[in-house]
Amino acid sequence: MGGGLIGKLNGISVGIVNLMYRANGLVIGGVGNAIAEMRGLGIALFNVVGFRMGGVQVALFVNDVGFRMRGVQVALFGNVVSNNRILKDSLPNNEKGLIGLQVGGINTVSSSALGMQIGFLNRVNGKHEGIQIGFVNEGKDLQGMQISVAKNECGALQGVQIGLINDCSSLRGVQIGLLNSCEGKLSPFLRVKLKDRRPTTSEPSSESLP
Repeated sequence: MGGGLIGKLNGISVGIVNLMYRANGLVIGGVGNAIAEMRGLGIALFNVVGFRMGGVQVALFVNDVGFRMRGVQVALFGNVVSNNRILKDSLPNNEKGLIGLQVGGINTVSSSALGMQIGFLNRVNGKHEGIQIGFVNEGKDLQGMQISVAKNECGALQGVQIGLINDCSSLRGVQIGLLNSCEGKLSPFLRVKLKDRRPTTSEPSSESLP
């Protein structure tokens, strides 16, 4: 048990502000926790992990992981998996920035994600395999589901959008809402597209037929 500045922790630390290089265990900060790498449970007004986090973060204000998150983030205001530094270049193409769950006012993942976001605003800037539930949901490449009170927006969608307004650049799935927009077309209430109608290279064109 301790607090303040600690190089490596295996156990429990309770303090006003906890500054650590590595922590395995329970870290409780009256104000905040700033840790380079952590496995365990962090509880504070602010939780910041600069590199890798595996476990659970619970904060009144913000949880921030700078590289890779495996577990659960719960905060009143926001959860962030940023990957916006040079460390982002270290992520292999098949590795996710987030694997797990974010629950908070604003949930953001700047790279890819596997899991669920629940909040007022949810955003994944890379490929997302999972579910977003919120007032506004935003994504780039989604395989899964968006459920929104107001608007769902993403690039390529393979799955389902349910909301007042649904918008995607390409669709293989279902949109259910007052207004559905995809590929430059507007559809009220329901839009379904289960197959990609674009011709493939394996299909001979009419010009090549004898």
